[in-house]
Amino acid sequence: MDCQRHHSLFVLLGVEAAQSRYISFGGIFNYILRLVFTGQPWALLPSIGLAFMGIGTALGVPAPLAAASIVSGCFVGDVASPINEVPVIASVSAGTDDVIGTIKSTLLPFVPGLIAGVVAYFFIGMNMTINTDPVHTADTLINSIAQGFNLSPLTLVPLVVIFVLVFIKFPILPGVIIASLVGMAEAVILQGETWGGVTNMMWSGYVCSTGDQVLDGLLTRGGIMDFAGTIIMLLFAFSFAGVIKRMGMLERIMNCALKKVNSSGLLVLFTSVTTLIGVSFTGSANVSSLINGSIYKDTYRKKGVHPEVLARTMSMNGALWNAMLPWSASGALCLSVLGVNNFEYTFFMIPFWTSFILNIVFAFTGKFTRKLTKEEMEACAETT
Repeated sequence: MDCQRHHSLFVLLGVEAAQSRYISFGGIFNYILRLVFTGQPWALLPSIGLAFMGIGTALGVPAPLAAASIVSGCFVGDVASPINEVPVIASVSAGTDDVIGTIKSTLLPFVPGLIAGVVAYFFIGMNMTINTDPVHTADTLINSIAQGFNLSPLTLVPLVVIFVLVFIKFPILPGVIIASLVGMAEAVILQGETWGGVTNMMWSGYVCSTGDQVLDGLLTRGGIMDFAGTIIMLLFAFSFAGVIKRMGMLERIMNCALKKVNSSGLLVLFTSVTTLIGVSFTGSANVSSLINGSIYKDTYRKKGVHPEVLARTMSMNGALWNAMLPWSASGALCLSVLGVNNFEYTFFMIPFWTSFILNIVFAFTGKFTRKLTKEEMEACAETT
C-alpha cells in the first residue's frame, strides 16, 4: 500500500521547510486546521496527521505536544462541519433542527479556543530547539527518504482522491477503500512492489527497511492486525455502554444533580461535566449526546435557554474529549495512528480546555448564550 510513501513525502517536505527558523510547529497546526473542514477526521488523521507526527518527531518536538496539536486540528471537523454527524446528532438530541445555528453558536467559544491554541503552539514552536543531534540530523533523514523511496507528486494521488471523495460527500468507508486501491496500484507501479507484497502489507502492515532507524520507526506500521486490539477494545466498550444505557445509571445521577440547578450558568456547567462523564462511560460522543439531550432538553426550555446552547455544549465538549479517551473509537484511532498515550497529550489540548472554560463563563455572564424568545417558549410549550 502506498500510504507510507506519501507520508514519507510529507515528512521530507516538512523537515526541509521546518529547518527555517521562520517555520514553527504552530504553523503545522495552522496548516492542519485548513484541512479539517471536510468533516472527516478519520480520513485525515491517518494521512495528514501521521505525516505531521513524523515531522514533529524529526524536529525533536515532544510527542505529547505534537499529538495534542494534531488531534486538536484534525477533530475540528467533528465540531464545526455540517457534514459531520456529531453536531447533527447533538442538535436533534437538544430539540433543534437548525444544525447551522448550532455550529454558529459553537464557534463563539470554540474559535477563541483555537486562536489560543494556535498562538500557544506557535510560541512554543518558536522557542523550541530544533533537533540537531549529529548522530541523526534532519539532513540525514531527508537523504534517507530520498534514497529509500521513489518520490514524486504522483505519490499524493491517494490523498487527493480521499479529499475529493470526502468533499463530494461520498460515503467514507467506500472512499477509503477506493483510495487504498489507488495506493496499492501506485505501490506496484512507482515503488516496484508486487501485488502479493502489497496485500500482505494490508494484513500485517508495512515494514520500512531503509537502514535509518528513526525513519524506519516512523514508517513501520499499519495493517489490519495492527487494529485488532483496538477493535476488540471497542467491542467491549460499546457493550459496556449498552449496559450503562439500559440500566439508566447516568440518567439517575443527572436527574439528582438537576435539582440543584437554579441558573443558566450552573445548567451549562452541569451539562459540560455530565457530557464528559457520559463520553467517559459510553466511549461515544453521539451516545452521550442522546443521553444528555433527553435529560436536559426540557430543563433548558424551562430556564429559557435556547436548545442550541445545549447542542453546542454537548458536541464541542464531547467530540474532543472523545479523542482523549483510549477506549473510545476516536481515541483508539489517535492511539493507533500517533503512537502516543491519550492521557499524555490531554494536558496540552489547549483549544479544548480554553473553549470548555469559555463556554461556562459565557453562560454565567449571559454573554453569547442565546435565550428563548417569548414566542419560542410558547411554541415549545405547545409541542410538549
